[in-house]
Amino acid sequence: LAGWISSPQVVGDEDLAGVPTVHIKGDVNAAALTDDLSNAAKRLGAGDALNSKTLAQADKALQRGTVDIWVGTQDGLIHGADADIALKGKVDAVAQVSALEFTISTRFSDFGTTAPIAAPKGAKPLDLANVTGLLGG
Repeated sequence: LAGWISSPQVVGDEDLAGVPTVHIKGDVNAAALTDDLSNAAKRLGAGDALNSKTLAQADKALQRGTVDIWVGTQDGLIHGADADIALKGKVDAVAQVSALEFTISTRFSDFGTTAPIAAPKGAKPLDLANVTGLLGG
């Protein structure tokens, strides 16, 4: 999310989960957002779902986008990142949807420690080539 920020401005010093941070806010860099989505789709084997036409449509449909980043004042690490995105208009990959709003909120802690990761039971693969199926299409 940190790469999606443009026109960053310092909001001020804030405590985030007991860590002193500086809060930075900016607009969403639509090109960086669509590049990241395209790269993620390619890595997941669904590169065709987000072709250049679809990405250009998403870029044009971006109505609102803000990014907030909290950087530790003592360690320089990102301890939190939020993005608030609103799209309105035609995007072929999700043709049934004319407007979409979503918020991504992440918090990071315990840097340098090992975290166990286990696959969820009964997990099914996500077919990103047919993203409209997620929306009931």
